Amino acid sequence: MSPNRAVAGGLFLLAVLIWAWLLTLWTHELGHVIGALLTGSTVQRVVLHPFAFSRTDVHPVHSPLVVVWAGPIGGCVFGALVSLLLAALRRQMLTAALLTGGICWLVNAVYIGVGAAVPIADARAMVDLGSPRWMLAAFGLVAGIPGYFLVRNGIARLRIHLEADGRFSMESAVVAVGACALAAAGLIFFPGP
Repeated sequence: MSPNRAVAGGLFLLAVLIWAWLLTLWTHELGHVIGALLTGSTVQRVVLHPFAFSRTDVHPVHSPLVVVWAGPIGGCVFGALVSLLLAALRRQMLTAALLTGGICWLVNAVYIGVGAAVPIADARAMVDLGSPRWMLAAFGLVAGIPGYFLVRNGIARLRIHLEADGRFSMESAVVAVGACALAAAGLIFFPGP
């Protein structure tokens, strides 16, 4: 593999990681927002600043357990939907779609699954509201397995692509623009405190 292909692959992977991380935050918080709205709760604020800890402030909250669980579930479901949309729009986007969906699932799986042992943030709220720790661990396992396989397949496609022609112009541009758009929207519309 030539150095140019390695650099192109590295830049593509970096763009996908930034895009997938931001998308994970957005889809997770969207889950909380939808959970709040479906239970008649009021969303006070959503923070999606790219350099802040994302959060959704809900008050009054009528069904706190539903709202807190809606975040990671929504993060997985909406992350998968965006990945499917990417793959459906252009076949060339399949590598980015696999990596994006996998990262969305893995981040939510680790966040809640590890929370079974060390509950922080949403996991702490889940435990405090009565969710048994085994349920958090089960969520981590159930979401982690498909996340792992999606990422593994995305990396395999990336390697094949690098060995073939190593060009990522369209795919890189789409994910880079997507990452910039999410970061800018978070800064402008959903700033931190």
